[in-house]
Amino acid sequence: MKIKYSFLIVSLFALVFVSCGDDEGGTGGGSSRSSNVNANRSVTEVYTSSLSYADALNVAQRMEVPKLKGNNNFFIIHRATGIGVNFVTEWDMQKKSQRWSAYTMYHFSNSNSNIAGNGTRYSGNPQYPMDEDMSEEYYWTQDYFWGSGFDHGHVVPSADRLYSNSANYQTFYLTNMQPMSNNFNCGVWGNMENLLRAWAKFQSGGNKFADTLYVVKGGTIDAEAQILKRISGKLIVPKYYYMAVLCKNNKTGAENNYGYKAMAFWVEHKDGQPSGDLSRYAISVAELEQKTGIDFFCNLPDNIENAVENTYSRNVWNW
Repeated sequence: MKIKYSFLIVSLFALVFVSCGDDEGGTGGGSSRSSNVNANRSVTEVYTSSLSYADALNVAQRMEVPKLKGNNNFFIIHRATGIGVNFVTEWDMQKKSQRWSAYTMYHFSNSNSNIAGNGTRYSGNPQYPMDEDMSEEYYWTQDYFWGSGFDHGHVVPSADRLYSNSANYQTFYLTNMQPMSNNFNCGVWGNMENLLRAWAKFQSGGNKFADTLYVVKGGTIDAEAQILKRISGKLIVPKYYYMAVLCKNNKTGAENNYGYKAMAFWVEHKDGQPSGDLSRYAISVAELEQKTGIDFFCNLPDNIENAVENTYSRNVWNW
Protein backbone atom coordinates (compact mmCIF):
# COMPACT_ATOMS: atom_id res chain seq x y z
CA MET A 1 0.00 0.00 0.00
CA LYS A 2 1.30 3.44 -0.90
CA ILE A 3 1.28 6.09 1.83
CA LYS A 4 1.23 9.82 1.23
CA TYR A 5 2.58 11.81 4.16
CA SER A 6 1.78 15.50 4.58
CA PHE A 7 4.63 17.16 6.42
CA LEU A 8 3.56 19.74 8.94
CA ILE A 9 5.00 23.21 8.41
CA VAL A 10 7.28 23.84 11.37
CA SER A 11 8.43 27.14 12.75
CA LEU A 12 11.28 28.01 10.41
CA PHE A 13 12.81 30.46 12.83
CA ALA A 14 13.21 27.76 15.46
CA LEU A 15 14.50 25.08 13.10
CA VAL A 16 18.08 24.07 13.91
CA PHE A 17 20.17 22.27 11.31
CA VAL A 18 21.76 18.87 11.92
CA SER A 19 23.46 17.30 8.92
CA CYS A 20 21.80 14.06 7.89
CA GLY A 21 24.90 12.46 6.37
CA ASP A 22 24.23 8.77 5.64
CA ASP A 23 21.07 7.85 7.51
CA GLU A 24 22.21 4.23 7.62
CA GLY A 25 25.37 5.13 9.51
CA GLY A 26 27.63 4.32 6.55
CA THR A 27 31.19 5.49 6.17
CA GLY A 28 30.58 7.65 3.13
CA GLY A 29 28.34 10.27 4.67
CA GLY A 30 30.85 13.09 4.83
CA SER A 31 28.66 14.94 7.32
CA SER A 32 29.25 17.83 9.66
CA ARG A 33 27.19 19.44 12.38
CA SER A 34 26.25 23.06 12.79
CA SER A 35 24.01 25.14 15.00
CA ASN A 36 23.19 27.55 12.18
CA VAL A 37 19.52 28.25 11.60
CA ASN A 38 18.37 26.79 8.28
CA ALA A 39 15.38 28.83 7.16
CA ASN A 40 14.54 27.02 3.93
CA ARG A 41 14.73 23.42 5.00
CA SER A 42 12.67 21.04 2.90
CA VAL A 43 9.17 20.30 4.19
CA THR A 44 6.47 18.94 1.90
CA GLU A 45 4.39 15.88 1.07
CA VAL A 46 6.01 12.50 0.71
CA TYR A 47 4.72 9.49 -1.16
CA THR A 48 6.31 6.22 -0.09
CA SER A 49 5.48 2.57 0.37
CA SER A 50 7.63 1.46 3.26
CA LEU A 51 8.78 4.28 5.53
CA SER A 52 7.26 5.76 8.62
CA TYR A 53 6.51 9.48 8.74
CA ALA A 54 9.63 10.14 10.81
CA ASP A 55 11.86 8.15 8.43
CA ALA A 56 10.41 9.88 5.37
CA LEU A 57 10.97 13.30 6.94
CA ASN A 58 14.55 12.35 7.76
CA VAL A 59 15.21 11.36 4.14
CA ALA A 60 13.71 14.64 2.90
CA GLN A 61 16.28 16.45 5.03
CA ARG A 62 19.30 14.65 3.58
CA MET A 63 21.98 16.86 2.08
CA GLU A 64 21.35 15.89 -1.54
CA VAL A 65 17.59 16.48 -1.47
CA PRO A 66 16.36 19.83 -2.88
CA LYS A 67 13.40 21.68 -1.46
CA LEU A 68 10.42 19.58 -2.47
CA LYS A 69 7.65 21.11 -4.53
CA GLY A 70 4.80 19.10 -3.04
CA ASN A 71 1.24 19.56 -4.31
CA ASN A 72 0.99 17.28 -7.35
CA ASN A 73 4.52 15.93 -6.91
CA PHE A 74 5.46 12.71 -5.18
CA PHE A 75 8.75 12.08 -3.39
CA ILE A 76 9.87 8.51 -4.08
CA ILE A 77 12.50 6.90 -1.85
CA HIS A 78 14.47 3.90 -3.07
CA ARG A 79 16.55 1.83 -0.70
CA ALA A 80 19.09 -0.93 -1.31
CA THR A 81 20.50 -3.33 1.25
CA GLY A 82 23.95 -2.27 2.38
CA ILE A 83 23.83 1.37 1.29
CA GLY A 84 20.51 2.50 2.71
CA VAL A 85 19.00 5.24 0.56
CA ASN A 86 19.92 4.40 -3.02
CA PHE A 87 18.41 7.51 -4.60
CA VAL A 88 15.29 9.65 -4.34
CA THR A 89 13.08 11.10 -7.05
CA GLU A 90 10.49 13.84 -7.32
CA TRP A 91 7.74 12.79 -9.72
CA ASP A 92 5.12 15.12 -11.19
CA MET A 93 1.86 13.21 -10.87
CA GLN A 94 -0.08 15.32 -13.41
CA LYS A 95 2.66 15.58 -16.05
CA LYS A 96 3.69 11.96 -15.38
CA SER A 97 7.30 12.99 -15.62
CA GLN A 98 10.37 12.95 -13.43
CA ARG A 99 11.38 16.36 -12.07
CA TRP A 100 14.74 15.26 -10.67
CA SER A 101 16.62 12.45 -8.96
CA ALA A 102 19.12 12.97 -6.14
CA TYR A 103 21.78 10.65 -4.77
CA THR A 104 25.21 10.47 -3.15
CA MET A 105 28.50 9.18 -4.54
CA TYR A 106 31.42 7.98 -2.44
CA HIS A 107 34.28 5.63 -3.26
CA PHE A 108 37.16 4.94 -0.91
CA SER A 109 37.64 1.39 -2.25
CA ASN A 110 35.51 -1.28 -3.89
CA SER A 111 34.60 -2.51 -0.41
CA ASN A 112 33.71 0.99 0.82
CA SER A 113 31.72 2.53 -2.01
CA ASN A 114 28.14 3.02 -3.12
CA ILE A 115 29.33 3.28 -6.74
CA ALA A 116 31.29 0.05 -7.20
CA GLY A 117 30.83 -3.43 -5.84
CA ASN A 118 29.56 -6.81 -6.94
CA GLY A 119 26.64 -5.60 -9.03
CA THR A 120 26.23 -5.91 -12.79
CA ARG A 121 24.19 -3.88 -15.26
CA TYR A 122 20.57 -5.04 -15.30
CA SER A 123 19.50 -6.72 -18.53
CA GLY A 124 16.19 -8.33 -17.69
CA ASN A 125 12.70 -8.20 -19.14
CA PRO A 126 11.10 -5.71 -19.13
CA GLN A 127 14.14 -3.61 -19.87
CA TYR A 128 12.57 -0.56 -18.18
CA PRO A 129 10.22 -1.80 -15.46
CA MET A 130 7.53 0.09 -13.62
CA ASP A 131 8.67 1.56 -10.32
CA GLU A 132 7.65 -0.82 -7.54
CA ASP A 133 6.93 2.19 -5.30
CA MET A 134 4.54 3.87 -7.75
CA SER A 135 0.98 3.00 -8.75
CA GLU A 136 0.39 2.49 -12.48
CA GLU A 137 -2.20 5.28 -12.50
CA TYR A 138 0.64 7.83 -12.29
CA TYR A 139 2.37 6.54 -15.43
CA TRP A 140 1.33 6.94 -19.05
CA THR A 141 -0.63 3.95 -20.32
CA GLN A 142 2.36 2.84 -22.41
CA ASP A 143 6.09 3.44 -22.64
CA TYR A 144 6.22 6.27 -25.17
CA PHE A 145 10.03 6.19 -25.32
CA TRP A 146 9.91 3.21 -27.65
CA GLY A 147 9.90 4.20 -31.32
CA SER A 148 10.18 7.90 -30.48
CA GLY A 149 13.76 8.40 -31.62
CA PHE A 150 14.80 9.19 -28.03
CA ASP A 151 16.77 7.02 -25.61
CA HIS A 152 15.57 5.96 -22.20
CA GLY A 153 18.03 8.40 -20.62
CA HIS A 154 19.07 7.37 -17.11
CA VAL A 155 19.10 10.26 -14.65
CA VAL A 156 20.84 8.20 -11.97
CA PRO A 157 23.26 6.25 -14.20
CA SER A 158 23.49 2.49 -14.07
CA ALA A 159 27.29 2.90 -13.82
CA ASP A 160 26.86 4.93 -10.59
CA ARG A 161 25.06 2.05 -8.89
CA LEU A 162 27.07 -1.12 -9.40
CA TYR A 163 27.16 -1.70 -5.64
CA SER A 164 24.68 -4.56 -6.01
CA ASN A 165 22.23 -5.98 -8.52
CA SER A 166 19.27 -4.62 -6.57
CA ALA A 167 20.77 -1.10 -6.44
CA ASN A 168 21.42 -1.24 -10.19
CA TYR A 169 17.97 -2.61 -11.02
CA GLN A 170 16.29 0.42 -9.47
CA THR A 171 18.12 2.75 -11.87
CA PHE A 172 16.15 1.16 -14.73
CA TYR A 173 12.76 2.16 -13.31
CA LEU A 174 10.75 4.37 -15.67
CA THR A 175 10.67 6.98 -12.91
CA ASN A 176 14.44 7.36 -13.39
CA MET A 177 14.16 7.98 -17.15
CA GLN A 178 14.02 11.10 -19.30
CA PRO A 179 13.91 11.17 -23.13
CA MET A 180 17.35 12.00 -24.55
CA SER A 181 18.64 11.96 -28.10
CA ASN A 182 21.24 9.22 -28.48
CA ASN A 183 23.88 11.73 -29.58
CA PHE A 184 23.27 13.80 -26.45
CA ASN A 185 22.97 10.83 -24.09
CA CYS A 186 26.13 9.13 -25.31
CA GLY A 187 27.98 12.40 -25.86
CA VAL A 188 28.03 15.43 -23.60
CA TRP A 189 25.69 13.97 -20.95
CA GLY A 190 27.62 10.72 -20.71
CA ASN A 191 30.90 12.63 -20.43
CA MET A 192 29.50 14.70 -17.58
CA GLU A 193 28.55 11.51 -15.77
CA ASN A 194 32.05 10.10 -16.33
CA LEU A 195 33.52 13.29 -14.86
CA LEU A 196 31.42 13.01 -11.69
CA ARG A 197 32.56 9.41 -11.22
CA ALA A 198 36.17 10.52 -11.65
CA TRP A 199 35.68 13.24 -9.03
CA ALA A 200 34.16 10.74 -6.60
CA LYS A 201 37.13 8.38 -7.02
CA PHE A 202 40.00 10.85 -7.44
CA GLN A 203 42.77 10.67 -4.86
CA SER A 204 46.11 12.50 -4.89
CA GLY A 205 48.89 12.24 -2.35
CA GLY A 206 46.70 10.25 0.00
CA ASN A 207 43.97 12.93 -0.03
CA LYS A 208 40.51 12.32 -1.45
CA PHE A 209 39.11 15.03 -3.72
CA ALA A 210 35.67 14.24 -2.29
CA ASP A 211 34.56 12.27 0.72
CA THR A 212 31.06 12.52 -0.74
CA LEU A 213 29.44 14.05 -3.79
CA TYR A 214 25.80 15.07 -3.39
CA VAL A 215 24.19 15.09 -6.84
CA VAL A 216 20.85 16.31 -8.22
CA LYS A 217 20.09 15.71 -11.90
CA GLY A 218 17.11 16.21 -14.13
CA GLY A 219 15.49 17.78 -17.15
CA THR A 220 13.31 20.88 -17.35
CA ILE A 221 9.60 20.05 -17.19
CA ASP A 222 8.09 22.91 -15.15
CA ALA A 223 7.98 25.78 -17.68
CA GLU A 224 6.58 25.38 -21.20
CA ALA A 225 9.44 27.47 -22.61
CA GLN A 226 11.85 24.82 -21.29
CA ILE A 227 10.03 21.87 -22.89
CA LEU A 228 11.31 20.72 -26.30
CA LYS A 229 8.25 18.69 -27.30
CA ARG A 230 5.76 16.09 -26.10
CA ILE A 231 5.94 12.62 -27.59
CA SER A 232 2.45 11.65 -28.81
CA GLY A 233 1.27 14.79 -27.05
CA LYS A 234 2.07 13.16 -23.70
CA LEU A 235 5.64 12.34 -22.66
CA ILE A 236 7.67 15.52 -22.02
CA VAL A 237 11.05 15.92 -23.72
CA PRO A 238 13.06 18.51 -21.73
CA LYS A 239 14.77 21.30 -23.66
CA TYR A 240 17.54 21.53 -21.06
CA TYR A 241 19.28 19.10 -18.72
CA TYR A 242 21.17 19.98 -15.57
CA MET A 243 23.31 18.64 -12.74
CA ALA A 244 23.85 20.27 -9.35
CA VAL A 245 26.90 18.98 -7.48
CA LEU A 246 27.88 19.56 -3.85
CA CYS A 247 31.32 18.26 -2.88
CA LYS A 248 32.28 17.51 0.74
CA ASN A 249 35.84 16.72 1.74
CA ASN A 250 37.69 16.58 5.02
CA LYS A 251 38.70 20.24 5.16
CA THR A 252 37.52 22.15 8.21
CA GLY A 253 37.05 25.76 9.19
CA ALA A 254 34.94 28.62 7.96
CA GLU A 255 37.66 29.72 5.52
CA ASN A 256 37.07 26.44 3.62
CA ASN A 257 33.27 26.54 4.04
CA TYR A 258 33.77 23.51 6.30
CA GLY A 259 34.89 21.40 3.35
CA TYR A 260 32.00 22.18 0.99
CA LYS A 261 32.07 23.51 -2.56
CA ALA A 262 29.36 23.44 -5.24
CA MET A 263 28.90 23.84 -8.97
CA ALA A 264 26.32 23.03 -11.63
CA PHE A 265 25.97 22.04 -15.27
CA TRP A 266 23.33 23.48 -17.60
CA VAL A 267 23.21 22.17 -21.17
CA GLU A 268 20.70 22.50 -23.99
CA HIS A 269 19.28 19.19 -25.18
CA LYS A 270 20.40 19.03 -28.80
CA ASP A 271 22.70 16.97 -30.96
CA GLY A 272 26.24 18.05 -31.64
CA GLN A 273 26.95 19.62 -28.26
CA PRO A 274 30.76 19.79 -27.80
CA SER A 275 31.72 17.22 -25.17
CA GLY A 276 35.41 17.95 -24.67
CA ASP A 277 35.88 20.87 -22.28
CA LEU A 278 32.85 20.43 -20.02
CA SER A 279 33.66 23.56 -18.03
CA ARG A 280 31.92 25.56 -20.79
CA TYR A 281 28.62 24.29 -19.32
CA ALA A 282 29.56 24.99 -15.70
CA ILE A 283 27.65 27.65 -13.74
CA SER A 284 27.00 28.42 -10.09
CA VAL A 285 24.24 26.59 -8.29
CA ALA A 286 22.56 29.95 -7.63
CA GLU A 287 22.36 30.55 -11.39
CA LEU A 288 20.93 27.06 -11.90
CA GLU A 289 18.31 27.82 -9.25
CA GLN A 290 17.27 30.90 -11.22
CA LYS A 291 16.96 28.85 -14.40
CA THR A 292 14.99 25.96 -12.86
CA GLY A 293 13.14 27.45 -9.88
CA ILE A 294 14.49 24.60 -7.73
CA ASP A 295 16.14 25.29 -4.35
CA PHE A 296 19.12 22.93 -4.32
CA PHE A 297 21.02 21.89 -1.19
CA CYS A 298 18.50 23.64 1.05
CA ASN A 299 19.44 21.37 3.95
CA LEU A 300 22.86 22.99 4.31
CA PRO A 301 23.22 25.64 7.02
CA ASP A 302 22.27 28.93 5.38
CA ASN A 303 25.69 30.55 5.76
CA ILE A 304 27.42 27.64 4.00
CA GLU A 305 24.67 27.31 1.40
CA ASN A 306 24.93 30.98 0.44
CA ALA A 307 28.71 30.85 0.26
CA VAL A 308 29.04 27.77 -1.93
CA GLU A 309 26.00 28.27 -4.16
CA ASN A 310 26.69 31.86 -5.16
CA THR A 311 30.22 31.34 -6.39
CA TYR A 312 31.75 28.99 -8.91
CA SER A 313 35.48 28.81 -9.49
CA ARG A 314 36.98 26.53 -12.11
CA ASN A 315 40.22 26.41 -10.13
CA VAL A 316 38.83 24.37 -7.21
CA TRP A 317 37.50 21.56 -9.41
CA ASN A 318 39.61 18.78 -10.83
CA TRP A 319 38.96 19.35 -14.54
